[in-house]
Amino acid sequence: MSSRIEKRSQPVRPISASSVRRERLAETIVLEGFEVMPCSSCKARGHSCRMISSNSRCSECVRRGRKCDATSVPITNLGRLNQEKKKLELQESEVEDDILRVQQEIARLQRESSEKFNRLLRLRKQKRLLQSRSEAEAVCLDAELSVEDAVERDRLGVDELPFDGPSESGLVPELRSLGHVDVVDWSSVLGADPQDWVFADLAPGNDPTPGNINGVVPGNSGGG
Repeated sequence: MSSRIEKRSQPVRPISASSVRRERLAETIVLEGFEVMPCSSCKARGHSCRMISSNSRCSECVRRGRKCDATSVPITNLGRLNQEKKKLELQESEVEDDILRVQQEIARLQRESSEKFNRLLRLRKQKRLLQSRSEAEAVCLDAELSVEDAVERDRLGVDELPFDGPSESGLVPELRSLGHVDVVDWSSVLGADPQDWVFADLAPGNDPTPGNINGVVPGNSGGG
């Protein structure tokens, strides 16, 4: 008996039809597909991942009949997406800077408005104090003059003291300086002597002449 042990050759498995179809599809994906970010299986084995848009599995996963978690986003698109993301981030940063500047400007305007408002309150308070002081001084002056006038009337034996102050023309500038802008110097309009002021008849049907002022004819001593 021969000591040699003859090795029996393993029978060759016939290739199934499904394997042929998987290989055919895998080759089609390799030839017509595009490279994508590797799925978990291809990444673990160091393989590149290629897909076609009409298939949800990469070529290697199709060939091996396994599930695939690859995305159908091409690597070239990832670069473009990253650029778009950076562009959006830059625009976002610019808008944030604009918002910060606007907020700072609003804060500045609020401070300025508060300062102006406080100043307005101080001015109004000063105005009220000044008005109160002016009224108080007027009351005191009137009280003093009332006493002095009474003494002077008794001394002269009259009911009314003679007026020896400045004329109306002299009072007008002083009154206007005090804020009475509506004061009219009638002496400059109608004449210095009131005796020359003649009042026209303003009865119905008798209109004043163009030279009349409120029914007064300056310098017309003859009337009409």
